Amino acid sequence: MINWTYETVCFRLPQCPYVLTTTGAIQTLLRIFDAYGDQLTPEAWSICIKAVIFRLMASIEAELQALDDAGCNEKTRNDWHDTAVVVLNGISSLLSNYLDVLTVHPTFNSYWQQLLGHFATLLDLRVLEISTATLKALTQILSHNQTGPKQNFNKTTIDLAWDLWSRGIPVVNLETADKTQDNQNCLLAYVAALRDVYRLIQDDLTVERIHRMLTLLRDVMRTATPGAFIADIDHATALQSQVLDVLKMLRTDIPGAPSALIAQAAEFVSLAFTDGGIAATERASQKRTYVAMSKASMVILESLVQSHAADTDIYNNGSLLTALAALSKPIEFKYQFPIVTKSEQPWRQATKSVIGILGATMSQLVALDIPRAMLQDIWQTIVVIANGISKADCEAPPDKVNISDDQDFDIESFMQLRNLIIPSLGAEVVPDKTRQLFAESLFRISIIHAPAPAESSLIYGNEGDDMIGLSSLYKTRHARTIDPPPSKRSKMSYVCLGELFSLVATQDATATPQIQVQVSTTRLPPPMPSSGSAASEPPHMLKIRLARTAAPYLILRAALTLRTYIADQPLRGRMPQPLSQRKELGWILERLVQLKSEPEAIPDTPNVESDGRKHLLRLYPLLVGATRVAANSGDANISKLLTEALEVVGIELGM
Repeated sequence: MINWTYETVCFRLPQCPYVLTTTGAIQTLLRIFDAYGDQLTPEAWSICIKAVIFRLMASIEAELQALDDAGCNEKTRNDWHDTAVVVLNGISSLLSNYLDVLTVHPTFNSYWQQLLGHFATLLDLRVLEISTATLKALTQILSHNQTGPKQNFNKTTIDLAWDLWSRGIPVVNLETADKTQDNQNCLLAYVAALRDVYRLIQDDLTVERIHRMLTLLRDVMRTATPGAFIADIDHATALQSQVLDVLKMLRTDIPGAPSALIAQAAEFVSLAFTDGGIAATERASQKRTYVAMSKASMVILESLVQSHAADTDIYNNGSLLTALAALSKPIEFKYQFPIVTKSEQPWRQATKSVIGILGATMSQLVALDIPRAMLQDIWQTIVVIANGISKADCEAPPDKVNISDDQDFDIESFMQLRNLIIPSLGAEVVPDKTRQLFAESLFRISIIHAPAPAESSLIYGNEGDDMIGLSSLYKTRHARTIDPPPSKRSKMSYVCLGELFSLVATQDATATPQIQVQVSTTRLPPPMPSSGSAASEPPHMLKIRLARTAAPYLILRAALTLRTYIADQPLRGRMPQPLSQRKELGWILERLVQLKSEPEAIPDTPNVESDGRKHLLRLYPLLVGATRVAANSGDANISKLLTEALEVVGIELGM
């Protein structure tokens, strides 16, 4: 047998103990092994690894650990770092080429453990280039295990590889390293190593290991430096893409895994929107925004939830709630988010993902046993999302925003979402305050023209019971000569106003006013009841609760328009209203006449019995006042509509 000892390989130069520290000598040594490796038996390889390879690594480690104590200059330090990289590259190439020979020897597990121990020691040095080389060495060796873990690597070997990777992400010693160092390549090597480790452990994967992977991947995302010339607004960085690829790669057929992956994907969605626009602006100046990665995570999140919609665990442990809450942020921010992408805006992708998720999960909320408190939180978040879709701050939108196109998109999305949650929003399990939040948002967004100062408190303030406060609207307010322009999203305002009419209407389809907006909407099939209690409740009860909540807002909304006409039109004489105001008044009057309201939605008027026209009885004083104004101004069309409304009231009173 060839005498492959540490001394003979050093060419028997006892007077030159540091010969191995030179790059040329080390490369020569490794070439010798590579050239004659085919001649070595597994036993010979075992001796060589112990007598040469490990002693070489130990020597390098000792020199590296002594650098700080020796007080060497920066050049010497960098030379030693370069030497360590050469050693790691050479050893990994050598061992990977002869892996099939090495693994058949009985002592392989022991040597493998020692090798990974050396890798751990090098990682503990916290030197960026050495950590990168170490992780690449691990990846190269593992990647050559092509015949499967059952033949090459046994469970002990695999567990040792997992232990090395899962000990933590590679970090830099900030005391000795340049704080501006780019750690992207090092973290890329770390994520790449996981791919090969995962390939070995996936057959025996546990949810605990999945949780550990996700924790470390999250740490990778948070500790990655921005890097030079890297902007992640329209395209994710290479590191972000690799992390998301791993997320898509993990098994989901393990109990607890889907909820863990959903929660982690939701966190990645939230990274771009943490603390709102201020934090996003600061990150943009640092060239790290997470925007592109967040959008990609939305697609992954939608797919995960849709694939596991029947898994009770994602509901009970809050994973679905976390997903919805994460997606609600970009929808709520919309135009307030300071970063504008060249491709699809984040809020649009979030809206699509929400509708996809709810389309798969709404029916499961009745089929599965979900705690009541969790259901209520889910419904609260759904309403927040619905309100976020319908509203937008158009006062100062970002540049290059097409408000009209965005409005059409939001209308279509709102109608899709509306078809999913109505009438299930009327279930007993849904708190009244959640339904009220939905109806109040419809009311406020339905305002087409800016109100007079005296009416602003009724719309934007907290007036409590609107049915009681309606009496103050019977009094004529001070007239104004300023005609406010219609809102920039007036089509959405009409949609929300029409939805208020629809919620208050009886179940008689012929009496229910239809929302007429010229937008191509995708109608989804009717959903199943969406709460535990809704399954056993008659549909009429769901409708009644919704109508009771929406009725005060509908009556108040109609009253505001009538009151504006009564107060302002006399100042115009016989001049008609501005076209947008005239359209609004006519639209409302037509639907007030058509509407047959849910009898149990509106309290009875004293001494008057009515089934489906209580809304007109509540508005009767304003209808009379508006009729008088219309007659004096010579407005035949408005006068005709008001007369029809009064005739309906007369019929209701038995006249």
